[in-house]
Amino acid sequence: MEEKQPWSRHDWSCSWEPASAPNGHIGLLQLEHKMTIFGIQVPFSYNKLEAQQLGPGLVYMIFDFGIFGKGTTIHHMTPEEPLFQRARFVMYATPRTPMLFAKIFHMSESGHFERDISIWSNKRYAKKPILCKEDASILKHRRWYNQFYTDNSPRLQPDGSVTNMENIRPAPIDW
Repeated sequence: MEEKQPWSRHDWSCSWEPASAPNGHIGLLQLEHKMTIFGIQVPFSYNKLEAQQLGPGLVYMIFDFGIFGKGTTIHHMTPEEPLFQRARFVMYATPRTPMLFAKIFHMSESGHFERDISIWSNKRYAKKPILCKEDASILKHRRWYNQFYTDNSPRLQPDGSVTNMENIRPAPIDW
């Protein structure tokens, strides 16, 4: 019996690697995707992304929108208190990128991030998580990210309390 093919597809490829020394603090992501319906590529669905994550709080995402030009999104996290960060997104696009397209794309990226918040808020650390083949880069990313922790980094305890709070409170500024 012949296997039935789906009428629509979202094809994508993605890779993540840490940069080589002396830039080991940089993570590199490449993503390419497109959509097809009945084997025909949906117009304007192709997108290519190259991202650089500089440490735990700064990401540059460079997009190629095909005929709509190119764009860069800068995403940065600012710690404001233990277990609380402020996220900011700024997008720049080439002059030939239609403003409406850039705004929709920016809102979409922000929406993806916002959806992830509910996952982050309910996650639990698993030393050996159950992962599928497509999740292989998660362990690589964990090992890379570990370089940004110190012995003084706060730890979330099972009861919800945070250790090392006294080590991370900013000293008052005397103007």
